[in-house]
Amino acid sequence: AQNVYLQAESLNLGTVFIGAFHDDEVKKVLNLNKDERPLAIMPVGRIK
Repeated sequence: AQNVYLQAESLNLGTVFIGAFHDDEVKKVLNLNKDERPLAIMPVGRIK
């Protein structure tokens, strides 16, 4: 996670670590297998 933060900062982008979300919905969006589960999400985008 730290490397993602550092790289985003160097590109003048923002990111945040998200550890609480609806697992089933994220699995569907990411097309994960039944034996896979998301542990964290780190969206990256332009800073307003």
